[in-house]
Amino acid sequence: MGKQNELDNSPSDDLIVDINEDKKETIIYSVIELLDKLNIKHDSLNSPSNYQSDYFKSEDSELIYYLAILTGQAQIDALKIAPSFYKDKKKAKTWRDKVINKIHPDKSKHPDAKKATEILNSLYERMLKNAK
Repeated sequence: MGKQNELDNSPSDDLIVDINEDKKETIIYSVIELLDKLNIKHDSLNSPSNYQSDYFKSEDSELIYYLAILTGQAQIDALKIAPSFYKDKKKAKTWRDKVINKIHPDKSKHPDAKKATEILNSLYERMLKNAK
């Protein structure tokens, strides 16, 4: 009985939870990339019902901010643009399609949706120039 209580209160359990929370996005994107390689559908990992933010009221608002306001490495990091998108047209298209489905002016009422769509298309065109 004493051994069980010791296991229940183990600090390593808390540490594992903290590490997983800190790395959650990285892990999810790694899993998505693996699922893409294996041609396994994974739309449920990106469903809007999972959206949470302390700063943005919606996922489209967040993505539009990243596209319309951020630039350079900050934009690349925020949009999770992987170097592989510049090498593989299919990966680039998959990424673009996921973003456009959330920010397109026909789907988003955000005032900068059109501007963000134009920037997204520009990023995508640059990816295609280098991709195979």
